[in-house]
Amino acid sequence: CSSDLEKWGWLGDLKSRLYTVLDKLQTDEEREMAARVLEAECDSYFEEGDIRKARFYIDLVLRLEDNPRIREKKKKIDWYLQLRRELDELKDDEEMAYTIFLTATRLFYGEFFTPEELDVYLPTVDSFMEQVMGTNRDYLRSLKRLEKKYPALYQQYRDEWEDKRAEKREPEESVGRKRDAQHEQLSLDQSVLPRYEQTDEGTVVKKGRDVGRNDPCPCGSGRKYKKCCGR
Repeated sequence: CSSDLEKWGWLGDLKSRLYTVLDKLQTDEEREMAARVLEAECDSYFEEGDIRKARFYIDLVLRLEDNPRIREKKKKIDWYLQLRRELDELKDDEEMAYTIFLTATRLFYGEFFTPEELDVYLPTVDSFMEQVMGTNRDYLRSLKRLEKKYPALYQQYRDEWEDKRAEKREPEESVGRKRDAQHEQLSLDQSVLPRYEQTDEGTVVKKGRDVGRNDPCPCGSGRKYKKCCGR
């Protein structure tokens, strides 16, 4: 909103002074010429990713001509300004995975710069970095926080975040399926372990075959019985 620009001190004061100058333009030709020059500056800053300065200039254009086209451009700039605000907050969010901040930064500035230009200033987020910086579970938890606390950033790049969610969730679900399968195998293999039962005569007898301490553990872990369930 406009109040945010005023907080910048001298920039807000400069805008007020420029309003005074623009209001003194008398002819339609003068106002049209000034509007086009200011709009060109606005477009130039926006293309460079300097959203705050683009917002400054679009306000000046609106002072000269308030029409649907300019208002639509202002609406777009305001949206990107919101993205930039959330990105600034994300940078200081200690509960957020650092790789998500880097990814969000590259996605945002990737709309204004080429990948080669981004690589000069930002590290590339690859699978190795993601593994070093945290687990899949940490990443999924941060994605959930991103969706809730930074809705503009999540909405703008929803497809990328959803792809990441699916990519990180698959190994987690695979681990869960493997664990469930091991538990199921364990319950099935309990029958091969020795069981002790009491006969009608009161004698305790052992049934089922013995598992050697160096035999593979029946639970399916792949370890020796003495190192697993035989401890």
